[in-house]
Amino acid sequence: MRRVSVWKVRPGREPTVNARPMRQRWRRARSVAANAKGKHIKPADDRPGGSEQTNLTDPDSGLMRKSNHHEYRQSYNARAVVDAEGSQLVPGARLGGNASDANELVADIDSVPEQLGQPDTVLADNGYAHQSEVEALEGRGMDVLVATGAQGRQRRYDFRPPRPARVPARTPGEWLQAMTDKLNTEAGRATYRLRQQTVEPVFGLIKNVMGFTRFTLRGRAKVEAEWQIVCLAYNCKRLHRLMQLAPGQGQPQNAPRTSLVWLYKAPEAANPAPGPTSTGK
Repeated sequence: MRRVSVWKVRPGREPTVNARPMRQRWRRARSVAANAKGKHIKPADDRPGGSEQTNLTDPDSGLMRKSNHHEYRQSYNARAVVDAEGSQLVPGARLGGNASDANELVADIDSVPEQLGQPDTVLADNGYAHQSEVEALEGRGMDVLVATGAQGRQRRYDFRPPRPARVPARTPGEWLQAMTDKLNTEAGRATYRLRQQTVEPVFGLIKNVMGFTRFTLRGRAKVEAEWQIVCLAYNCKRLHRLMQLAPGQGQPQNAPRTSLVWLYKAPEAANPAPGPTSTGK
């Protein structure tokens, strides 16, 4: 039996239900809906709250982490364009204060000087998967291969029993499905498999051989200049090594030379920037 609150009874009329609790519930639901995310987003307050913090040492940097298994740090997103035509030189480098690479593919390619020309093929990891960026490069006549998943982790020879097919949680877009089909071809897998063996050594040399694991300057302009100097130092070191190689001792004569440009984000290019209100080291 449902209980109701009767607040007034008149002769010849039915008891009236008290609408005050119902009105309170309606107001409470309206208040919750107004503060919820979605169509009714609460506007940001111009004044910071008491628990909010900022980095006074380097406000241009951002909180980033390499993966879900790592801690947050005040960092910069250092990117490099690496030539894979056998030289492994870095013709272009950029710096960003955002961990996302979704809108940076075209800008990274444009960092290559015009005197060097544009690449024939562009390979990038799944962080660069953005339809407008990919279509913009394809409109210039470039062949773009962007990972849509963990293509680089696929086994060359997999002897495990096949797994049952799973229904995807959501249907991917047309361009994303077309890119996946392109990467699943034999030529696509063979081309994209070269990305790790071309890009990884560059950042391995920068961090382990040259000893560059963190930025020492503050401010985006200074840090970007420092990253350009680091890439220049690597190019000098790489050119010196290539000049030491006698003709015929470098790349094999029958090695494919496909004039590729490889993109990768430096995972350890972090600016610790310890400060009085810093949230990371």
